[in-house]
Amino acid sequence: MEEQEKIESNINSIIMQCYSKGISEISTKKIINYVKNKYDFDIDENYLNEILSKNKNVNSVVEDKIILGTPEQAEEEDMDSELHDNAVDQATSDLQQMESVADALDKIETGYTFPSNKVKLDENDLYYHLHKGAVKNKKNYIVANVVPKKDLNESTVNCKIEGTSFFVEIPIQNFVKTVDKP
Repeated sequence: MEEQEKIESNINSIIMQCYSKGISEISTKKIINYVKNKYDFDIDENYLNEILSKNKNVNSVVEDKIILGTPEQAEEEDMDSELHDNAVDQATSDLQQMESVADALDKIETGYTFPSNKVKLDENDLYYHLHKGAVKNKKNYIVANVVPKKDLNESTVNCKIEGTSFFVEIPIQNFVKTVDKP
């Protein structure tokens, strides 16, 4: 019985030593061979797993690898990894949106004139009725300025209705979809 306790103690010491050095995984075969060579004692994987299950520095045993670390560390690493992935995804999305806005701005110049009937606005749009009047009277729009925002859904083009003092704000997305630059 004393020999088994000594073996368990040595295995746990090896685990603690590796853990304190920052080693994240150890081969179960190496531990089994170590015990065989040092103590001339054959242990099987089940017995090793039983010893390892009591060690607080062993997170899991996967195939022939002993994964070191506490469950809290593994959870924290998973969370850090997920946060990093989300941050990368958001940055990529933001960059793509900014590129879309930049592409749209590239097509629009102040003073550019185009027929109002080429723009489609939703009935919910604040300027829908002014727009319908411009279309009905076959008026052109003149680009006054562009108001870029973070993405295409928020960016707008302010246009003057030709021959009037009225301005309409057209979502840049509608402008880009319906008007081609000459």
